[in-house]
Amino acid sequence: MGFRFGWERPLWFAPDGVEPRDDLTFRRPNWLEHVAEECRAVRQRVGVLDQTSFAKYEVRGLGAAAFLERLCANALPSADGRIAVTQMLTERGGIECELPLTRLAEDRYYVVRAAATEVHDLAWIERHLPDDDGVALEDVTARTGVLTVAGPRSRELLQALTDADLSNEAFPYMTARTIRLGSVPEVLALRISYEGELGWELHHPIEYLRHLYERLAEAGEPLGLVDFGYRALDSLRLEKGYRLWGADISPDVTPLEAGLERFVRLEGRDFVGRDALARQLDAGITRTLACLTVETDEALPHGDEPVFAEDRVVGHISAADRGHVVDATIALALLPVRWAAPGTSLEVEILGERHAATVVRAPLFDPDGERLRS
Repeated sequence: MGFRFGWERPLWFAPDGVEPRDDLTFRRPNWLEHVAEECRAVRQRVGVLDQTSFAKYEVRGLGAAAFLERLCANALPSADGRIAVTQMLTERGGIECELPLTRLAEDRYYVVRAAATEVHDLAWIERHLPDDDGVALEDVTARTGVLTVAGPRSRELLQALTDADLSNEAFPYMTARTIRLGSVPEVLALRISYEGELGWELHHPIEYLRHLYERLAEAGEPLGLVDFGYRALDSLRLEKGYRLWGADISPDVTPLEAGLERFVRLEGRDFVGRDALARQLDAGITRTLACLTVETDEALPHGDEPVFAEDRVVGHISAADRGHVVDATIALALLPVRWAAPGTSLEVEILGERHAATVVRAPLFDPDGERLRS
């Protein structure tokens, strides 16, 4: 188990006969192969992860939509039950927050964030609230449980517990619906996945958490359901090239530099940081977040390792992990544009030794996103 912002969370699951303990090392850890099994099981079958530690807020009121339009770099979801990924920016265009935003009603929105940023993001949103009573902001983290179900058999698993139509036509990617699952009368199911798989986040009253988990475990047994932890999640997200705020992106990095321009809508909108992004778009970026594969097996990068080109440091690793399904050691690094083209040969220093690295086109797994939309 590990922890984040006071929440105890599973890092990895020890199989029968294996002691659930981390042997601390800077080299190949004792848990690596067990995490690899979790990753393969999610990619091949279906897995469940308790993500109750997510920060969760509701923004509601007659002025909620106008308020969020002013704060978000992306356009808001256009209809009830739609989800949009967006950033909230500083005046200089840096990424202060990144989040999925779900429209529950014309005047009600649901925001989900990482556990570590609960107070940070809440404070940022509160700081920008209007002086009138047109917008209400409520932190609903402690009363809302979350179980994530991901993998090619996740629809089959959930369909065994509900009469709701979970087909791709009735419940497409990046939408949300309130459904009944087992004896849980209201589950806000978000079809979104940080694993890069067909999957749902199941948001529900926290008192139902144990019951819902037990029903999922029972229905999932014949499907090969596995528990997976946050270390597997880190590996899976890097295989998909997904960014993590506080590691790969921050107020010092703009969406254009992070390769997230698809989540920005400049035309006809006025939001915090817009002018800075427009200027950067006109001038062109000088650095970008690149994906590397590193030739190493025993000494694995973890983050902050220097990246070399022509025997000088040109950047640092922001995050890295073993991609167990794609069979590569993956790293993200903010690099000058001239060193970030796919195919560029670089070096990464790990524990005092240089290792060959190559810039690759991300994502390495399912580049067209077919599994997400299946």
